[in-house]
Amino acid sequence: MAIMVLLAASWFSAGRAADSLRSQPQPTPPVASVSTPSPSVPSADTVNALGNGDPIDNDPPRTVRLIGVLTDIGTKYSWMAPNIPIPPFRGFRQFMRDHKVSVHCALEWKDEKGKWFFAEMRSSRWDGGSTRNRVGFGQFPGTGYLAYGVFINPGRLPRVIDLLGRPLTVTIEEKLEVDYKKLEAEIRKYGAYGKRPGDAGTGNYGKENCGLGGPAYKPAQNSNTLVHYVLKKAGLNHTAPDMAAGWDTEPTFPYSSDTRFPKYYEQ
Repeated sequence: MAIMVLLAASWFSAGRAADSLRSQPQPTPPVASVSTPSPSVPSADTVNALGNGDPIDNDPPRTVRLIGVLTDIGTKYSWMAPNIPIPPFRGFRQFMRDHKVSVHCALEWKDEKGKWFFAEMRSSRWDGGSTRNRVGFGQFPGTGYLAYGVFINPGRLPRVIDLLGRPLTVTIEEKLEVDYKKLEAEIRKYGAYGKRPGDAGTGNYGKENCGLGGPAYKPAQNSNTLVHYVLKKAGLNHTAPDMAAGWDTEPTFPYSSDTRFPKYYEQ
């Protein structure tokens, strides 16, 4: 009982703290100031950035790009992994220690009409908790707390400063040979929600999304996991970029055991 009380208190505190993120100042120094191994240098295909951060657009329609930027989320949000020596907290805390600075990956594509979009997984508190352009979401394990959203935003991924005005460091940018329509469909499916446990089609053992939301949030199951997963589903198996923690994680989706077996006669 004591352990259950401790767990509940820890998650409640984390949820309350996360809810207050948008009202707190963000004095975080640029991630480039953190001592870290040098990331891989972007390839020669990397586009030049204009003064406003948007890259020069020489790409034809149907272009898809993989982009990675440095993030110090493992340092900033280590408080969300309380020092409790039992799963899942023990694993969360160790992951944060091992990845104080890492690379956050996202995808961009240019549709047939020449309009750009970018997709990524972000905290549910990002951009003031806005649900605009959100196409899916996932929860903290066993809490019902919406920890993150899957977003498809119009325009280009920021490359110079983020929404909070913090400098960005791009570590990888490359063109990918993949169908953007398949990619978009898989991104929308990854965090799809709306069904209830027991609904038809919700008993697939968690290997794919069956309409109950995206994988429960874990530090090792993040935007990089999403990017790798949807690329494979669209027919491209890309190796992990340097420092892209969570890239090779196999996501586990919520599923309902109610439909795993046929019902008894007249049940």
